[in-house]
This record gives sequence, structure tokens and C-alpha cells, in this order.
Amino acid sequence: MLAIAAVAIAIVLVSGSREVRSSVDPEVLIRCPAATSEEACAAWGDRVLAAGPPSTTFEMEDVVRVELRRGTLGIGESCEAAYVIGRYPDEPVWDETVDCPPE
Repeated sequence: MLAIAAVAIAIVLVSGSREVRSSVDPEVLIRCPAATSEEACAAWGDRVLAAGPPSTTFEMEDVVRVELRRGTLGIGESCEAAYVIGRYPDEPVWDETVDCPPE
């Protein structure tokens, strides 16, 4: 029974999300996994935004949200950033591999 509760908690932590405003661009919302602290989420998102546009597909001033995700099961060194722009608020227009935040 304890194992089932632990799995349920792990699923919530991995599947939930935390949202903070960027200090690089306050118009941009940064979404991180729920297990990421507010400070770590903001720092991670700000690093990604400060790196500049990953593509010429869109302009950075059009970005309204950056969704940051960890690798499978929240482990590993590979993370992903998905850029969402105002014209298409339901679907990311670009995904890229980014450095994961330090643990």
C-alpha cells in the first residue's frame, strides 16, 4: 500500500507544473515541472530566454510562454523547452533541447 502511495505522489510531482513570470521578459510565463522550486524555475527559464531565439520561425517578442520539461521520469541530463506564441496559445511553435537546471 505504501508503494502505491509513493507512486501516486511521484506521478503528481512529475505531471504537475509550476508557473512563474520571467525577470528577463515579464510578459513571458515560465512553466516548469511541479518538483522544481519557484526560484529554480525562474532561473532556468530566464537562462533559456536570455540565450535568444532558437529559430527564425518566430520572434522572441511574440513568445508568451516557455514550457520547460525534464527527460523521461524527470531524470537525466536532457531537458526540453517549448516556445508558445500569442497567435497560437495552445500549441508550442518550437521545441529545443536545453541544459537541465542544476539539482
